[in-house]
Amino acid sequence: MRASVTAMQQPAAASAEAGADAGAAQVAVLEVVLRTLAVREQSLDFHVRLAQEVAERFGGASGSSSSSSGRTDMAVMQAAGEHLQQAMGSAPGAGGAGHDTCSSLSAGAPASCAAYNSGKNELVHSRGNSSGGAGARTYVVWGSSCGWMVLFGAAVFGWRCRGVELLRCLHEVARGCLAEAERQGLAPGRVCLRCGDLLSDDVRGAGLVLLADQCWDHALAAAAAAKLAQELPTGALVVSYSGSSSGGGGALAAQRQAGSGAVGTDDRKGGEQEQQQQQQQQDGRGTARAEAVGSEPAFEEVAVVRVPVSWNPDQALHVWRRR
Repeated sequence: MRASVTAMQQPAAASAEAGADAGAAQVAVLEVVLRTLAVREQSLDFHVRLAQEVAERFGGASGSSSSSSGRTDMAVMQAAGEHLQQAMGSAPGAGGAGHDTCSSLSAGAPASCAAYNSGKNELVHSRGNSSGGAGARTYVVWGSSCGWMVLFGAAVFGWRCRGVELLRCLHEVARGCLAEAERQGLAPGRVCLRCGDLLSDDVRGAGLVLLADQCWDHALAAAAAAKLAQELPTGALVVSYSGSSSGGGGALAAQRQAGSGAVGTDDRKGGEQEQQQQQQQQDGRGTARAEAVGSEPAFEEVAVVRVPVSWNPDQALHVWRRR
């Protein structure tokens, strides 16, 4: 009997060891990519191209594109705790990969998108947080810049990952990083990179959305929060650089749900709508609408973690959960 148990334990131990080796190899991929990216971000050509595109689009100056380190990203994931496990796990009827297909406006992207859509990304997560596969949810980064945070999720956790970046010069750098990561051994088909407007991105299959919202204006933060409230499945998580009093976090906190849907504040219309609503309440004509807007919040803050980032040694990151 003891021999039988030992015989059963040996394959399990070998499998666990192989899994650990595979996980270590994927993390080693990140080290190579990070070194390559660090050199690229310090080059004059990179900053010239970035400044030119920002000036063309917005008429302003650009800042640093670096966002966080591996320790920072891991600290946020750990702070999310059991909420992360629930958010990224298989959840029948709550969205899932059926809504998650890869497409991009960039030339040369169809090959990587085809791999992402082909089913090769039906994976088991390397850190054991939840099962991969067609029913698992996707990790999405809105404002994915050079792709570091997207690649982190793919290499360390084995997640299906999607990054959306408006600036083409940053998107092209991210594509180069993805190509290098796959040459170094990152499993193909895990990552989709899109160049375009985040408000056109479908997040019904997302379990975790990271908002690189530290520089977003009020209108964009409000529009993004309203879209997340409408599309995210129950239990999905959103990470924001701001809390309930400002920025993306404030916009998330302002979202309300009524019945099965979400009703959000439409800040794109400015304060005129709010003033009209207040007048209606005073007149007694806006009671029903006030009750709907005053219903349960669509999001709850479940964790706050302070981490070092390139522009702040003590940056607070806020984790919100779709109710």
